[in-house]
Amino acid sequence: MNLFLLLFMLLGISQADNGIKNVSKYKPSTAGSLHMNDPLEGIWKMKEDTDTHNYFVLQKDKEERKFIITYMNRSGDNRGLEHGGLYFMDVKGTTYIACSNWIWEKPGYFFMKVTEVGKFKLTAQLVVDTNIYKMKSDNEMRAHFEKNATNNAFVGEPVHFVKKFTFNDWK
Repeated sequence: MNLFLLLFMLLGISQADNGIKNVSKYKPSTAGSLHMNDPLEGIWKMKEDTDTHNYFVLQKDKEERKFIITYMNRSGDNRGLEHGGLYFMDVKGTTYIACSNWIWEKPGYFFMKVTEVGKFKLTAQLVVDTNIYKMKSDNEMRAHFEKNATNNAFVGEPVHFVKKFTFNDWK
């Protein structure tokens, strides 16, 4: 599960640009409630990122039932500038991660479909369907995700994350 969060954030950030429309205005209504006990806290790295200094830090926010993600990019020199919440949505047995969009001109949430999970690895695909921006509610968005569960054009190419460091593993 740790890799779920990392993958989502990395994909959303790495594929974000001005004019992007694969962002939802709504976070899942079950935000954070499904996976808060998963060992996701730690430092994550996307394998496809060639800059060895870029990584994600995931921490729990138990009061708000979500995870906080911080993207350390530009070789790690902008610590804390790209910071947001992570939420989960389960649709017909498939887990999606919703991450705050860090492009200020287009507030909302990127979604990533989790396709493979291990204790220290995660594979996910960014939801690239531009129709999610047009959704009028969380329920409409969830129905759209259910309808497109097997549609390959709904998601982008897979990306792979590895967990480099686990917080509080010594307990």
